[in-house]
Amino acid sequence: MRLLWILILLIAAVVFVPSLRERALPRVEFALNPLYEWQTKNRVNAITRELVRARGEGTRFPRPRDFQAFLTEREGAEAAVDPWGEPYFLYREGKNYRVSSAGSDRAANTEDDIHSTLAVPVETAREARERRSRQRRP
Repeated sequence: MRLLWILILLIAAVVFVPSLRERALPRVEFALNPLYEWQTKNRVNAITRELVRARGEGTRFPRPRDFQAFLTEREGAEAAVDPWGEPYFLYREGKNYRVSSAGSDRAANTEDDIHSTLAVPVETAREARERRSRQRRP
């Protein structure tokens, strides 16, 4: 039991301490990928909820090309990248936007990409006019 706790503490140190992570990552990444996937699934959904909340507050919705700047501005540079060091990205899927991570292969638009389970509906022109109108009112 004691050995198990030591192992858990070592893994936590590698996961949460950036300098240790950089040194140990090449040797243990295969074992950490399931944890990283779980963490990333939660993170893309949290970002999506933040986008929905920001839209409800009247904040301008970021375009996919401005998404990194949006995340960095709101939460800091470290919050804008996944556990593999790749940036989260926003893409349009039909009438919705989704937040995604490139996943463990670090390449976007592949089988292992991690997508939000939530979607943010694309704002229609009418909704945009109404939002701007509400913002102008004192």
